[in-house]
Amino acid sequence: MSYPQYGPEGQPYPAPAGPAYSTPPPARQQLPVTTLVLGVVCLLLLVLAGIGLGLYVNERRRHNATEALLRDRDTTITETESRADDLDARLNNTEDQLSEITGERDALLPCMRRAQEIFDALRRDDDDDLGTALEMGITACAEAEEAVDS
Repeated sequence: MSYPQYGPEGQPYPAPAGPAYSTPPPARQQLPVTTLVLGVVCLLLLVLAGIGLGLYVNERRRHNATEALLRDRDTTITETESRADDLDARLNNTEDQLSEITGERDALLPCMRRAQEIFDALRRDDDDDLGTALEMGITACAEAEEAVDS
């Protein structure tokens, strides 16, 4: 082992190059156990935060999709109710028209029967039945005309 030599100013002379005079590398310092544990805990927290974020994003996406389906369903229900109301109004109108037409038919039916009796009397060439059928036909058709026109 050699001792360093000092010059006139008190500074050591540089060591001569070579393997005998090289300085050893500094010793590697080991991390304290608490630092290692703290690093592992931080890593675990980071992984858990990533998993939590992934779950949140997935649930949010599913929630948005569900809301879109509900909006579509509500729109479909509204449109269907509107169409049902329109059809109901048309049905009521049709029922009213049917009732009116049925009433007119019922009012015209006696007049038509009397007309048939007139034709039957003409075909048989029976003057007595023809006169009676004409009188009854005129009365029945006048009543039918009043019922239909009112």
